[in-house]
Amino acid sequence: VFAVDAGTGLLTFTGRTGTRGKTPRDFCLCGDVILSANQDSDTITMFRFDEENGEIDDMDEEIRCGSPVCLIGAEER
Repeated sequence: VFAVDAGTGLLTFTGRTGTRGKTPRDFCLCGDVILSANQDSDTITMFRFDEENGEIDDMDEEIRCGSPVCLIGAEER
């Protein structure tokens, strides 16, 4: 997790969040939900992103999917 300096665009490391899976290959921000594709655990895990404070909360939800390696958000279609 990084904070972005609005004036300079510089990033500052603020924390780390695990993906609850093996071999995370991709992630996608869809609104306020972050999806993580975990290739070797056959899961896509979900997290809630709070834009106000930058916190990432585990939604304790996952989608079973054989070897996910790429995610495409609705905005990218």
